[in-house]
Amino acid sequence: MEKMMIRRLMVEKLIIRQVVGGEEGDVKEKVKDFIQQTLTLILHFLRSTVDFFTKKLDELLPSETRDETFKHWLHVGLTIVLPIFVILLFLYCCCKCCCMCCFGGSRKMMKAPGRNGTLMPRNSFEANPRGYFRNLRGKDSDFVF
Repeated sequence: MEKMMIRRLMVEKLIIRQVVGGEEGDVKEKVKDFIQQTLTLILHFLRSTVDFFTKKLDELLPSETRDETFKHWLHVGLTIVLPIFVILLFLYCCCKCCCMCCFGGSRKMMKAPGRNGTLMPRNSFEANPRGYFRNLRGKDSDFVF
């Protein structure tokens, strides 16, 4: 559909170029006709699309049982799906909070001085900076971080 409209636009541009030798009113009239035809095609496409989906809805949900079906799915959604969603959201929030608190997810990190950008926990450095610098150039660092 879009390709057809693009082709039509290109043809109209060619026609306008050929008419340039004519009067200015002719060009305006042709542009106006082109816009009107394009809008008509777009409206026809939208109308046919809406009609298609309306027919499919009527096939899936006949008008006699439509109210009962909607009430049933509303009941299922409110009594089953919504509580499950709320419970999962609660568990997600609790797990995220517990993991941050218990497993050190909220520990502040800093660049380790003298170690080329290696990250280390800030609290272990602040607890014993002297021990860190003593072991910085030592054999194997026994500094725990």
